[in-house]
Amino acid sequence: MPELMQDAEDLRRMGLDKAIQIQLLKRTFRPIVYTEVLIHHYLTKNGIIRPNRFWRQWQYIGASKTTCRLCHYYFSSHSQSQIQVRPSHLNLYPNWRLPEISDEDDAEAREAHRKLLKSIAEKVRNDAKRTLQQRTIKSKQHDSNTYSATPRYLAKRSESTNSDGPAYCEVDRCSR
Repeated sequence: MPELMQDAEDLRRMGLDKAIQIQLLKRTFRPIVYTEVLIHHYLTKNGIIRPNRFWRQWQYIGASKTTCRLCHYYFSSHSQSQIQVRPSHLNLYPNWRLPEISDEDDAEAREAHRKLLKSIAEKVRNDAKRTLQQRTIKSKQHDSNTYSATPRYLAKRSESTNSDGPAYCEVDRCSR
């Protein structure tokens, strides 16, 4: 652990604290609740988390993009449901935040929120320790799908109606 403290001190001397302060002061710094988390919070708060409330009883919240690291931690730490989301690209974004707890929420909801925040914070701390030890960050260069694909059944139709576009695309290549 002393070596981690030294690494953290080195980062401080290199200006990490100042970089964080600059980020916080940016006009664009407006923390928001991400879509998947907001939907989950609404469903949980309104008691709509039973499987029979979902299409085909699939407890799944779908989004067009894969989840970020903090959304992944939110869902893996959330003890109140088995709702699934897309896999994570593990990138971090500074504008992410948890849903607010309202004055009307009872003590049980406040305690669940506190435990959730504590669990996410612990995972972030573990990430920071691992980053200091390994000097590498787990993330993905692109936070969306890294390829585009057209299903083959649409490609046949495309060939006959549009000779300018791709006939079909696969993960590794596109053909005309």
